[in-house]
Amino acid sequence: LRGTSPVPRRMYLTCNPGGVGHAWVKRLFIDRDFRDGEKPSDYRFIPSTVYDNAPLLEKDPSYLDRLNALSPELRRAWLEGDWDAQAGQFFTEFRRDLHVISPAPLPDGVRIYRALDYGLDMLACLWFALDRFGDVKVIRELYEPGLIASAAARRIRECSPEPVAATFAPPDLFNRQKDTGRSMWEVFEEGGVSLCRADTNRRQGWMQIKEYLAPRKLANGQKGPPRLLIFSCCENLIRTLPALLHDKADPCDVASEPHEYTHLPDALRYFLRSRASPAKERQPGPMGHRARMLASESQSARKGRFN
Repeated sequence: LRGTSPVPRRMYLTCNPGGVGHAWVKRLFIDRDFRDGEKPSDYRFIPSTVYDNAPLLEKDPSYLDRLNALSPELRRAWLEGDWDAQAGQFFTEFRRDLHVISPAPLPDGVRIYRALDYGLDMLACLWFALDRFGDVKVIRELYEPGLIASAAARRIRECSPEPVAATFAPPDLFNRQKDTGRSMWEVFEEGGVSLCRADTNRRQGWMQIKEYLAPRKLANGQKGPPRLLIFSCCENLIRTLPALLHDKADPCDVASEPHEYTHLPDALRYFLRSRASPAKERQPGPMGHRARMLASESQSARKGRFN
């Protein structure tokens, strides 16, 4: 693909969804999620299914039957050409045409929640709208690397125009750092983002997501909309959730690699699992520096009255 002649230089790739290169092909050609040095004009996706191959179906009409006999995820990938399906996929329930909707004004009476997964490698935060029926819409996402805790808190506040009922975070943010004696929870609280300790049970959390993704069963036997819908502006959640695979050692758990795919699904898991355990939601984090100072002042005042 190098040279100085005027001959056009191109590379053609043909493949099915799945395999070790699935995520790379999907990022460039399907999601068009380009990084430094990658030019969008260099990449074009031309979809084609077995139905476009008339000579094959004419010579081997049973080929279509063999594709229909595959497992559901392989059938979606190899017959329908669905790049959100692949062998070993954990959330086989996810379908873009079913779970992704256009952003729309929220009805009255919904409560807004947040859940986050934080590390210096990535701040992953989701905003949820919970209605009175218990249905959930993911309405906003924040996905930024390289932020220290104070900067992360500031970015979360900047993206929160409405009142928030609670923000769920994993327990490790409440641990005190050996060098400073402070926790990340205190830094977030001082930055205006109060955190509640999330229920981080992995198996039960992933099952909770599956339950919310599954179409509900109506009284007449028909299938209704799922309890979880995602606004189309949440591009990274839509990209990473269907990319999660089964852990090879534990089929009830999600594989931890590629780690980049787990951040936003973890935040989704924290929210759904914590909402299912109201007692957990009401457990605040350890007392922050400012709260300790006010409590100390109040205690001193009480002692003064009784001395």
